[in-house]
Order: sequence, then structure tokens, then C-alpha cells
Amino acid sequence: MMNQAIFLPFYLGFLAWFCVFCVKAEDPYKFFTFEVTYGQITPLGVPQRGILINGQFPAPTIDAVTNDNVIVNVINKLNEPFLITWNGVKQRKAPWQDGVLGTNCPIPPNTNWTYQMQMKDQIGTYSYFPSTKMHRAAGGFGALIIRARAVIFVPYLKPVEEFNVLISDWWKSDHTVLARTLDSGIKLPMADGLLINGLPSSTSFTALGGQLYMFRVSNVALTTSVNFRIQGHTLTLVETEGSHTLQEVYESFDLHVGQSASFLVKLHAPVKDYFIVASTRFTKPTLTATGILHYDGSVTKASLPLPVGPTYEIHWSMKHARTIRWNLTANAARPNPQGSYHYGTIPVTRTVVLANGEANINGKLRYTVNQVSYVNPSTPLKIAAFYNISGVFSPNSLKDTPPSFDPIYGVSVLTFNLHDYVEIIFQNNENTIQSWHLDGSDFWTVGFGSGVWNSTLRRRFYNLNDATTRHTVQVYPKSWSAILVSLDNKGMWNLRSTIWPRRYLGQELYLQVWNDEHSYRTEYDIPENALRCGLAPPKLLTRMSSLKVYLRLPKQVLIHREQYLASEPVRPGKNKRNKGRKLDSGNQVGQRFRESFQKKKGDQRFRESFQEERAAIQGIQVLIHREQYLASEPVRPGKNKRNKGRKLDSGNQVGQRFRESFQKKKGDQRFRESFQEERAAIQGIVFKRRETN
Repeated sequence: MMNQAIFLPFYLGFLAWFCVFCVKAEDPYKFFTFEVTYGQITPLGVPQRGILINGQFPAPTIDAVTNDNVIVNVINKLNEPFLITWNGVKQRKAPWQDGVLGTNCPIPPNTNWTYQMQMKDQIGTYSYFPSTKMHRAAGGFGALIIRARAVIFVPYLKPVEEFNVLISDWWKSDHTVLARTLDSGIKLPMADGLLINGLPSSTSFTALGGQLYMFRVSNVALTTSVNFRIQGHTLTLVETEGSHTLQEVYESFDLHVGQSASFLVKLHAPVKDYFIVASTRFTKPTLTATGILHYDGSVTKASLPLPVGPTYEIHWSMKHARTIRWNLTANAARPNPQGSYHYGTIPVTRTVVLANGEANINGKLRYTVNQVSYVNPSTPLKIAAFYNISGVFSPNSLKDTPPSFDPIYGVSVLTFNLHDYVEIIFQNNENTIQSWHLDGSDFWTVGFGSGVWNSTLRRRFYNLNDATTRHTVQVYPKSWSAILVSLDNKGMWNLRSTIWPRRYLGQELYLQVWNDEHSYRTEYDIPENALRCGLAPPKLLTRMSSLKVYLRLPKQVLIHREQYLASEPVRPGKNKRNKGRKLDSGNQVGQRFRESFQKKKGDQRFRESFQEERAAIQGIQVLIHREQYLASEPVRPGKNKRNKGRKLDSGNQVGQRFRESFQKKKGDQRFRESFQEERAAIQGIVFKRRETN
């Protein structure tokens, strides 16, 4: 028994050191400041107003590693509200960071808002762009790369360098002119040109002959599918939007609006320059943009003709899409990276058929989903759901199958239970290609087919073995596409047409993924910095969410504050809290931990992690001081020890008012539990960190 008693303090001290060093080291932070402004750009040779981020067009690349906490402070210096959405980032348990009008109030002019996201295990190529109005037509888009941690194996050779390629269509007209055109009920004209990284023909990439390079390509266009190819070289596909793929080799590759892919390219050709080509698909005429692959040392310019790509061959593109398959032997950020997750055998809980349509409502052009053209309410749906605000939306207001009534305006919501496994059919009865994106979850793209979908087509056309997971799927003209999605991320998630004029005029809806459990295991609380608009209530000062956001970032830690503070050696008479104390066994553990720390403190990453952990547990880096918080109890001189002899000063009057406000709210169990947890954390009572996985 005595041996156990001696060993226990040592074990706790070692556990403290291990938790601080290992847990925090896996979840570093990356901070970005995005200043959003208007500026003059000339992508097609005509000066026009564009949206710049930090003065750049295209916008800066966000380069992160799996599990990174990415903090982006967006400063809106435009003259109208603005939001950015992160195309493909799942926002696990954090729909508040999604950046669309169904979850967030827009950032008002001349103010800022800070996104707080964790990248989780989403290894791959993504993008970000403005989600408000027609801002996307003016720029503001950039690449978002999530790399594997060093301990994670990736199933392809490491390239010597990577190149980001953003392909976009472009209009010479200002984005407000395009918006007015749509508002008047007129379709947009065809784009004036196509751009590669913001230029129609001048983008150049320099590389060494004989080496292996990766091209990360994203279609950030408003309306057009594109085909990508490199003169004299082949493309080896290795990843699509977070899924490692079988390494098929392509002469050219179709990317539909909102999609991304990564290719390995071996520079095996003679030393000279070669054209990089992007051309539009399913359009007349075909628009083309070119760049240059410049071999280091080359003095020979790229020569015509350009490599030929497909133009309107729908069946070629559909056949091409079926060749993209999941690499089941590789790790990937999906429910079961090694392939034991048999998505094709899981019972489907619900089948939904969504038909896009073009309509005339009240004399204006609109686009619909199951005969409903979406209209954004003044209150974000997620905020309305969180605060139980009535009159904003109705659960399951959209039909599961296309109805027969005339097109109408509405707030379209489909409500699902958390962990439902859903089959969604996108039915396209129009003569134009469609592209759909889902926030909050990826999905298996299990099938494509011509005509009208019916249940007998599953057996013939579905890939239930190695379909890739993506966040964006194309639907060919007069055709259907089928996806399977595990709705395991609680929240309000936007399902939208990525063809922006259609989305602007109503072709979108929201999936409400819900259960009645109020727990951080399934969803984080509304952030303290959440913007308010519409019917949203004012911020509750009693909900110290800023502390909760800060303290939840590391994983579970079961270290008592005093055990942690014991990491400092005891110096009786110098440290106030140690005055008169002897060096007992507990502090001996702390001293041994301190000695171990001295050996490690040369490691800057460890030191910063240690200091940040300590600050969090002590409650130092909190907007509300501990004494201000404790002032929530009314001052009773002579009864409360810490208030003995004190008067009711202005600070405590604030605390008393806070106390009175609390009395009104304490009937709310979720509020009360949150209050008690936060108070315990700041007072230094044993605090159990909630999980973030």
C-alpha cells in the first residue's frame, strides 16, 4: 500500500507532463488576417473593380496540416456585408464557422469577424471564396491546402514542389452589374474569358526536368465546367477533395464547378516550355486559358498547336467520371480509410430525390429545388434553431420527391436525425450541366446515369465498393447523379448549386442534422463572438463562451490546477501560495516534472505549448478576470471570506447586476450547467477537458 502511495504522485506528475507535451503538440495554431478591400484589377485587359484579400488577386493560399487550428480574422473594408465559406472543410461540431447565410450573420462593413476552425483529418486540395451576393464574381477566392502530418503515410511519391492552379471564368462587368442583371430576371451572358490564377495567358510555373511535381487544381468558376491538361505530359490523379484515389493516368481531366483534384506530373520531356491549358466544357463557343510549364534552363518557347481537349462530349465525361475510384489500401480522412467501412452495405434510412428547375415566379427568373426557390431569411437558420426562434423556418418544409405544385418562394429545409444514412438523387431534367455542393459532410458519389432515376438503376449503375468521397458532384444534362452520405455532423448545412447565378436565384436548401442531446460531444456552443442579426437575441454576457472556445482546443486533460502549478519548485517564503509549506511528496513530483521540463524547454514548440496550457488552466488568458467573475456573488462583508471588510464598489455592483441576470436564466438547464462548468474552470476546480474528436 505504501509503495502504491509513493508511486501515485509520481504517476500523476508524469501524466501531467505527458498530457501537456503530447496532446498540445498535435494541435498547433495558425493565424491569418484577411483584409478584404476593393481594388483595380485587369484580368482581361480592362480595368475593373475586384475584391482583394490582403491586396492580392487571387487571394492568399491557406496552407495547413491535419488537426491544425486555423484562426482567420476577416476585416471587411467593403461597403457591404461579406462572408467567406471554406469549400470542403467539414467544420466538425462547429457549423457556426461555415460562413454561409444559413449559419452566419454577414460581417458588416468596416468591422471584422474571426473564424476558428480545426482542419481535422482532411488531407487534400480545397478552396475558399465569398458566399454573399455576387461577390464571388469579383474575386476573393483562394486555395486551401490541408497536408498530412509527418506521422501519416501518403500513398504516392513525394513531389519536389507543388503548384496551386485556380481556374475561373470571368466577366468584364462589375459584380454589382451582374447582380442587377439577375435581379431583373435576365440570365447572365456567357463569361468573357477564362483565367488561370487570375490571368488568361501569362501564368508560369518553373520546374526542373526529370523531377516529380504536384499540381493542385481547383475549379473556382461561377458557371463553367473545365478540362485541364498539360502539353506533352500526362496527369496521374492521386486525390480528389480529400480522398486518395487509384492512380489512374489521364491525358486531360474534367473538373466541374467547385471541384478540386491533385495530380503528379513527371517532367520527362525535352527541356523547353509547354502549354498548360484549361478550356470550358459544354459551352458554345469554347473559352480557353493558357499557362506555361517552364523547364528550368529552357530558351525555347511553347509551340502551337495547343493540346486538344473534349468540348461537348457528355458520355465521354460521364465515362471519365466513373474511372475515379477510391484507393482502399491507403489512409484517408474518411470513416474507414483502409476500406473496411462498407458504405455500400449500410441500410439507407431515407431516400431524397432533388430536381433542379428553371421557373418564372411573379414575372422574374428563378431557380428551384423541388419547385421551391430559396429565399434567405433575415435570421440565419442555425441561430433560429439554436434559440428556438419561431417563424424563420419549418423542419422538413421541402418534399423528399419532386411535387406537382407550381413553383413558389420558400425557406427550404430537410430535417434528419444525427447519424442518418441518406441516399440523395440529383435529378437534372434540363439541358445544362449542374453541380451540387454539401457543407458539413462528404459523400460517396456512387452513380451517374442518363434519363430519369428510378430504384431499379441502383443495381446496374451504383459503385458500392470503391466510389470516392467528395463534397461536390456534377449532374449531366438530362441525367441523374446519386450520392450516399452519413450525416454524422450535427448542424445546419447548406446544400447548394455551385453554379452561382442559379444559387443566387434560389437553387439551394439546408439539411438540418439534429438530435435533442445538448452536449459538446455532438456540437459546440454558439461562439462568444457570433454576430447577431434578424431576430437573434443580444449577446449574453453571462455565457463566457470565449473561455469555453479557448479551453476546448486541447483534448481531454485530467490535471488539477494545483497539481499543474506544482511544476514550479517550492520556495517557502517567496511563492505566496507556498508560504510556510514544506517540500512534500506532491511537490517533489512537481519538482521532478520541473526538472524534466528544463530539459525540454529548449524546444520552442514544447515551451509555447506548455505556456499556453498553463495559461488556459490558470484562467489567465480570459477576457473576464477571475475576480470579476466571482463578483457575480453579492458582497456580504463578514460572511464571504474573500469579501471580508470590503464595500460594495462599482465593480461588485456590476457583479450584482450579473447575479440578478443569472437568477432569471438559471431555470435553463443548459445555461446552468455551462455556468457551473465555466466557474469551476476559472476557480481552479478539477476541470475535465471535453473531447474534440
